[in-house]
Amino acid sequence: MMIGAIGLGKEALPTPKPMIGLSTIVPVGLAIHMFLSMIYGVVFGAFVWGVSFLHGNRLRLVGAATVFGLVLWIVNFYVIAPLAFSWFAMANPVVQFFAHTFFFGTVLGLLLSARGTPGRNGG
Repeated sequence: MMIGAIGLGKEALPTPKPMIGLSTIVPVGLAIHMFLSMIYGVVFGAFVWGVSFLHGNRLRLVGAATVFGLVLWIVNFYVIAPLAFSWFAMANPVVQFFAHTFFFGTVLGLLLSARGTPGRNGG
């Protein structure tokens, strides 16, 4: 609901009952979340492409992606959200730390490392 409210406004928040139905909030929230995840993944992929230190070393790549997830969490929840989306203060910071750092960052690193070295096989 919090992510859906980015696109739909505060009417999507559960205070006390959302003014917009879940059948609208959930798909909008999923679409926004997937779009932002893709953008962040592309940004990190472009970064990796330009940093030869990360090429061909799975551990460094996964480590860098994990740090990227951590930085993403800090920027999203402690810089952007307080300025633009105050309702994200309702989110559990421990859950968000793990979600961004490991379930996004580490997984992104594993996916990119499975893809192979940039420039090899047309990659």
